[in-house]
Amino acid sequence: MPHDLIIALVTLGAIFVQGAAGFGSALIAMPILSELIGLKIASPLFALVGQTAGVFLLLRYRQHLHVRGLWRLFAASLCGIPISITLTQNLDQHVAMAILGIVIIAYSLYGLIGPGVPELRDSRWDYVFGFANGLLHGAYNTGGPPLVIYGTAKRWLPAEFKTNLQTLFFINGLLVIGTYTLKGSYDAVVLHYYLVMFIPIIVGLMLGQLLDRWMAPEIFRRAVLVLLIVLGLTLIF
Repeated sequence: MPHDLIIALVTLGAIFVQGAAGFGSALIAMPILSELIGLKIASPLFALVGQTAGVFLLLRYRQHLHVRGLWRLFAASLCGIPISITLTQNLDQHVAMAILGIVIIAYSLYGLIGPGVPELRDSRWDYVFGFANGLLHGAYNTGGPPLVIYGTAKRWLPAEFKTNLQTLFFINGLLVIGTYTLKGSYDAVVLHYYLVMFIPIIVGLMLGQLLDRWMAPEIFRRAVLVLLIVLGLTLIF
């Protein structure tokens, strides 16, 4: 199968998950893309892809947006992003991919068998989860797990949950793309792959939103978590 076609299919599947669940595209795509084209290309590349999908999803859920309650998460995540990008770009790729695999498996197991999280009332936790989000988003574009746990602990409603995630992803994505641009990461190779992925982004969003209307969210979520465990194991071993 041609290399570009594989990348297009990976993008389609990952953005399909994003459109249906509101998060998860990078958790699906980054393990595979890192194996195919290397982490140093995959990270800046999928930052562009995630930002493109995020624009469409943010427009869809904009009526539920309440930015005021998110500023602490924003501030802490923006502190973590430059740190993680610098560390990842200078870290051995096999070590970086193994760390990503461990993070993915830990989150997936927590989602499948973990206990319910207690409700968060102390606003100081916003900085902890925001910084963790920034570290993972900058390194691997996978800032979703800390935010999903945080949103669950804050008892966000489904529409609010998806809107808040997309807003945080979008703001983080701007800084990530800006940092990679300053580092000269967006060369002809990255831009070529982005053009290959553009149509799959649109198709994946459309299919994901169709699924979101009729499939039980819990069944879909658990199926994705099982898939993530398999992907995480391939990164480690």
